[in-house]
Amino acid sequence: SFCMFSGSLWAQQDVLYTQFMFNKLSYNPGYAGTEDSPTLLAVYRNQWMGLEGAPNTQVLSYNQRILNNRVGLGGNLNRSSIGITTSMTFDVTYAYRIPFKRGTLSIGLQPGVRYFHQNWADPRLRAIDQNDLSIPTEPSTKYLPNVGFGAYYKGYKWYAGLAIPRLVANNIDFSEFGTEISREVQHINAMGGIQFDLNDD
Repeated sequence: SFCMFSGSLWAQQDVLYTQFMFNKLSYNPGYAGTEDSPTLLAVYRNQWMGLEGAPNTQVLSYNQRILNNRVGLGGNLNRSSIGITTSMTFDVTYAYRIPFKRGTLSIGLQPGVRYFHQNWADPRLRAIDQNDLSIPTEPSTKYLPNVGFGAYYKGYKWYAGLAIPRLVANNIDFSEFGTEISREVQHINAMGGIQFDLNDD
């Protein structure tokens, strides 16, 4: 005997970063200019090493304060690949910093563009039905502009942030046939942390 059922599936769209606390600008544009000095960051993540087509991610970002510490500027360049899909994202970040008695609130905007590439000519792919028009046979590319928004508060020993990295739900389908299925999702990122002073014990 067998059982048949149908339903909908949801999957993660954002790239998974290890040790996010070192890469906050990728999650929240309000973080730009938070540190006292200019910050340059490089991240390399290779998941499931030895497995062909496994997720691979690189990040290069920079941010600093300007205009008497009232503005934070920065930028992100992210590249990720999984299977036959490669994406690159370039974001420019602007954050306005509002000082308070016990901390600073930063409100940030992050316009950017994403590049998607799927290599349907990859020799690892073998279509069972060669006449299926919904399966591309040539590499496909797509450029998607978007904008993000975030707020980040840093106190003396704690921080908290909330952001939506992509406000526009762009169409990310590559197929020219059939109905549109895939769109960018408005992820909401929340973060927080606190610093504790430890004694010798």
